[in-house]
Amino acid sequence: MENKDYITISVSILAFLLSLIATTLALRNKKHDDERNLRSLLNDSISKLRTIRIEQAKYRVENEGKKNIDFVAGLFNYQINSLARLAVYISEQIPRLVTDIEYATIADAFGWTGDQQKARQYWEVSISNSRDKYYEIINRRDYANVLFTFGSVGEGRDQYEKALKLSPISDDTSKNLTGYILIECGE
Repeated sequence: MENKDYITISVSILAFLLSLIATTLALRNKKHDDERNLRSLLNDSISKLRTIRIEQAKYRVENEGKKNIDFVAGLFNYQINSLARLAVYISEQIPRLVTDIEYATIADAFGWTGDQQKARQYWEVSISNSRDKYYEIINRRDYANVLFTFGSVGEGRDQYEKALKLSPISDDTSKNLTGYILIECGE
């Protein structure tokens, strides 16, 4: 083999390696862009869930006792459930980018629309993804409130007790949080 053959082979190998590196970087950038787009869509879905829940609550208060209130409230529930399912789909695509608060919002949406199984599932996910003790306390307390509305008083009390065990009574915030939990669980 002559020197020009070695040079040709070397240039070809170098071109292949550069092409491989460029492809790898492009795929990494595409994955990052896809995650960013999904994250944005999740933010939008969660925001809409909260907005619709607020609108539904206002509607119920403003129209209490009026005819057809349940029909319109049911339409709100369809919207809430659709957005909750969309949020679940997105969260499954980017689980490491979803916060405990977003999971709690999904859980609340399912609980509000009557899907107790999904509500429980996502409250557990919310608790397990809590960023720190403070948010775990909040998530457990909110889950306990939901369990009480489901009629699961024993399970609700268990969640309150777990929240109380996590709550250090050392400052005004923790005292307030602990007091709220004690009031809610009837102690």
